[in-house]
Amino acid sequence: KPGSRALLNQYGNWNPDGTYTIPGLPPDAYTVLLTTRGSNLIGERFDDVQCPRNSCDLSLGEPVAVGPEEHVDGIDATLDEGAVVAGIITDAETGVGVPNFCIGIYTVDGIYAAFACTDQDGNYGSSTGLPPGQYVAANQFFDNAIAGGYLPQVWTEDGSFRGCGVPCNVVLGDTFTVTGTTVSNAVNFEMQKGSAISGNVQADGAGLAGASVKLLDALAVEIDSTQTDLNGDYLFDGIGSGDYYIRTENGLGYEDRLHALPTDIVCDPDCNPFSGTVISADGSTDVTGIDFSLVQSGGISGLVTDSDTNPVAGVTVEAYNLLGSLVKSAITNVAGEYSIEGLGSGDHYVRSRNIQGYRDELYASTNCPTDCDVRLGTIVSVSSGMVTTGIDLELATGSAIEGTVATESSGGGQVPLNGAGISIYDASGILAAYLNTDANGYYKADGLNAGTYHVVTWNNAGWVDESADGSPCEGSCEPLN
Repeated sequence: KPGSRALLNQYGNWNPDGTYTIPGLPPDAYTVLLTTRGSNLIGERFDDVQCPRNSCDLSLGEPVAVGPEEHVDGIDATLDEGAVVAGIITDAETGVGVPNFCIGIYTVDGIYAAFACTDQDGNYGSSTGLPPGQYVAANQFFDNAIAGGYLPQVWTEDGSFRGCGVPCNVVLGDTFTVTGTTVSNAVNFEMQKGSAISGNVQADGAGLAGASVKLLDALAVEIDSTQTDLNGDYLFDGIGSGDYYIRTENGLGYEDRLHALPTDIVCDPDCNPFSGTVISADGSTDVTGIDFSLVQSGGISGLVTDSDTNPVAGVTVEAYNLLGSLVKSAITNVAGEYSIEGLGSGDHYVRSRNIQGYRDELYASTNCPTDCDVRLGTIVSVSSGMVTTGIDLELATGSAIEGTVATESSGGGQVPLNGAGISIYDASGILAAYLNTDANGYYKADGLNAGTYHVVTWNNAGWVDESADGSPCEGSCEPLN
């Protein structure tokens, strides 16, 4: 699309005579990139803008308009020869070339311009020609994982190692210059291997296969993940110097854990990573023995009924942790029964959400409108491998507010407005319900407590929003006004 570097899933391959066709395009305006792979020709953006891998200024080029069932011809290019960036990639410790390894070549602004992959001896040449200019290179192609346990690094003119972080900040590299078809430097890499962090995940006395293990950096940002093998073993390699946290995320019915000494912390599904034990790596020495022993998750079950003790099917029952964050949920069956599985041991809160016209309840016996604070409820304790039963909810029939939203037509009549947002606030200005109008402009908010409410509209179709008394809102509606 014009103004974008993202490629649409529409491609046309050159025929032997150089012609091409891209079929199946919906009517629109397009930017056309004409490029080759495995040659020294410079890709172009139509019309006649040198643009390897769409790396040029987004404002350049001529959009191509395609109408309904239109075949646009003459979108041609004559590609010029450019420079091929070449070099060798070796292992810094052994001096041996690294085969089948891909690097990325970028503009000095960090925009991807070409890639290159090594042969069996570690030699490479870029996949396309580059026009004159300055470039940087890194041993990370886009944000793909770096193979072989090597550290991410950028090219430097003196051949020294310069790390670039995860993902690699490619503009940290030294620049090399392309003039005509000549490159100022051989772009060689001597790659260094980093630390490895490894361990084992156990459950029920045996290695747990297929469990996800997450690696977090010192800021608790996830930078890598892996899965345990058949023996429950896992490995992160190519780890640079720094501090890290590790947690599990198994999805196999066991409580997840955050690595901590002397005892791992329950992390199911959330926990504070900074409460874990820091794992320090020096970028060269391996760290082993970061092991986990997982236990079966617990659960909460109960029955949802109306005020006449009739079971209510289709009600969503949610479990929250002590921070008030949603952890898991379940839906009641025809008998009104629910069972929330996969909960970590600890304390939880339970509430309902329904669209059947009942007032939602926070366990135990507390009305709970849309945004109620679940931490005001009764704590429900869960133990590992156990289901806490009898957490029942009784839903009372609620009041309702209904109405229609319409716009004025040019002839003076009214036209129903489909999809208009309706926000309903209680007397304190707390949101009690939010919904959209149907094709007839109709809405109905069920399950409301008795009381006074403020109703306002919200739309993005260009109409002036109103409160329920017909007062227009300037900008946006203030519910209590």
